[in-house]
Amino acid sequence: MALSENSTTIVEKQSPYSMRQDFPVAAGAHLYQGAIVCIDADGFAVAGADTAGFIVIGKCEVESDNSSGADGDINVTVFAGIFGPYTNTGTTIAQTNVGTICGIVDDEAVTLAVTNIAAGRIYEVTSDGVFVAMIYPASSL
Repeated sequence: MALSENSTTIVEKQSPYSMRQDFPVAAGAHLYQGAIVCIDADGFAVAGADTAGFIVIGKCEVESDNSSGADGDINVTVFAGIFGPYTNTGTTIAQTNVGTICGIVDDEAVTLAVTNIAAGRIYEVTSDGVFVAMIYPASSL
């Protein structure tokens, strides 16, 4: 189930790949702190979803609400790096899957099967959830 409020439980693991960048937010988008963020086909930030043409770019640092705005009216700060724990939905992700690519379900969940887009590489599996290396651009996966 997608986030409906800010999540302060999503943490960053130490990584030499961590970086921060601002992206323009799509019209009507509401991005919650801790949410997985994608770029849509028009180049605007949206909440993570398994939608063809989207590209995962990282984790939302601070809530950004463009619900009543036009494309690009506001920006969102997104971190690329290793984040979690995200909910595992669908096929169970296990320790044996570390290092493989996982798919995105929504802005707070990942799955072992990649349907439309990849969330990133599975970095760690804990009892709390899955940590994922979200490196932008995706070619770095």
